[in-house]
Amino acid sequence: MKVVNQVCSLKNYSKKSDFINDLGSSRSFAKKYMKNLSDPINEKEVLSIPIDVLNRGLINPLYNGEKIEIIHECEKFLALNKPTKVHMHPHSYSESDNILSFLRSQNLNHVLEVNSSNYDRGLLYRLDYETSGIVVLSKSNELYELIRNNFNEISKRKIYLTIVEGKLEGKEYLESKIIESGVKGKKMKLDENGKSCSLSYEVIRSNEKFSLLKVELETGLRHQIRCQLASIGHSIIGDNLYGNIASDRLYLHAYEYEFEVNNQIYNFKSKKLELFSKFFNVDSIL
Repeated sequence: MKVVNQVCSLKNYSKKSDFINDLGSSRSFAKKYMKNLSDPINEKEVLSIPIDVLNRGLINPLYNGEKIEIIHECEKFLALNKPTKVHMHPHSYSESDNILSFLRSQNLNHVLEVNSSNYDRGLLYRLDYETSGIVVLSKSNELYELIRNNFNEISKRKIYLTIVEGKLEGKEYLESKIIESGVKGKKMKLDENGKSCSLSYEVIRSNEKFSLLKVELETGLRHQIRCQLASIGHSIIGDNLYGNIASDRLYLHAYEYEFEVNNQIYNFKSKKLELFSKFFNVDSIL
């Protein structure tokens, strides 16, 4: 299915921007897709409205990516298993093949009503495009606001599994300050002027070339795991931004997230660990 511009007739509007405002789209947003919005128009003129302006805020129902597993659904939450190389959410209507487009393609429109004025909807956190694993959405605006505004207190566990370059042993705690480096791709780097972040890791399996780690985040900054592990000389396999070992994917997987809401614990796990079997026997690891 090809997305094309839709054509609307103009009546009783002196400027194109007046018509755009009545569509519910701001002039500043429309300028990204249209030119000469301040030009006068006449009633016989026909203005082609780009689909991203006409459907601003809506989620595209097209999804052609790998099928996404729904792990859990209850009154409060929806939990999914995100494949690698799938975006979390779009930035415009024409962007499809993301988590939210999958939900709309499955007629799970009630989930998309949360935080409906923003394209990230009810997503409680974000995973990188290359990262796979557990994704959790809130099913109510009240819960969404509560968790997003108090995320560090309400999120009790953030566990990731990853395979890194080199042999590691035992357990370790890493505390750093990181900041955007200015490099294309928004790479992060260690810097004393950056934001504080911390994690701990435990070695689950290792050999002379690789180590499988269980990583627990205390904070949750952009690229934190990738940056901190690279800083100690153990880049994640397949991380082209922070490492040198090319692979079929980034070997980073969000394994477990846990929230405590009103004294009740909600625990979500993505147990699809087959991706690690290329390097290790993962039977009964966790």
